[in-house]
Amino acid sequence: MTVNFIQPIDGSQLEGAPYNPFIFIGGDRGREVHLMNQLPTDLVDPTYFGTIEDDSDEASGRYYQNSENVPWGIDMIHNFRFPVEKTRIDKAYNYFLPWGKTMGATYKDWYNDNNGYRNTSKIVFIY
Repeated sequence: MTVNFIQPIDGSQLEGAPYNPFIFIGGDRGREVHLMNQLPTDLVDPTYFGTIEDDSDEASGRYYQNSENVPWGIDMIHNFRFPVEKTRIDKAYNYFLPWGKTMGATYKDWYNDNNGYRNTSKIVFIY
């Protein structure tokens, strides 16, 4: 998703996300994916919570992550190189899971082109 401002502003003026972007899966409006711990809409189907790898807990406000704190969605303000289609992000970026499991305490730069950080054969390079 790209946001274009009518009047450009300096990136330093943008702070944390005050918005709650999301997608839904396979045309199923009730199957939402939000950024970690963002609230679902009123149209979500809550029966998906706690299924497969989802570790959402409505009572504690925990949403859209697995039991190891790895989020379903990420918000990037970086020239991010996407994984090849149908490739999991952790197969393209070696330190995505350690970053998620520590809730961002380690490998804060997991998406950078540091030595050993990326599997370039699994990343789309469009110039």
